[in-house]
Amino acid sequence: MTLKNKILIALLVAILIITGIILLFFLKPKLSGLTATETECLDDLFLAQAQNYIPEKFTDLTSVKAWCADCLKNNGVITWSQNLGPFCNLKTADAGKLCQTSSECQGICIAQNTLAKTGRCSALEKVSGCGLVMESGVIEAKCFD
Repeated sequence: MTLKNKILIALLVAILIITGIILLFFLKPKLSGLTATETECLDDLFLAQAQNYIPEKFTDLTSVKAWCADCLKNNGVITWSQNLGPFCNLKTADAGKLCQTSSECQGICIAQNTLAKTGRCSALEKVSGCGLVMESGVIEAKCFD
């Protein structure tokens, strides 16, 4: 890749980021009577909308507020998936518990390194990104979306 192409790509990325920020701050409706956590949830969803990740069910502000409140009430965290967009990811009750396989966890069994003899249960039900997962005492590198 030539230097000219690298510069062009960097400029395009910068333009996309600036456009997203402008949409986030100037087009977001003013909200009142929300807790800080609800506002954070809505900020995340408006950013998703600016990036065209927002599912159809979130086109109405009332339904977005209800969804955010319901997620937070159920001990959830707003999480992003490239394929799913925003979703409510529930915290696990067994986070950090020692495990040998994911069936022992509400989420998955995560190994700290390739030499680990045991793993620990994930903090969230759904995990994104890549890492080491322990299944039946065997460590596997896996990626999740």
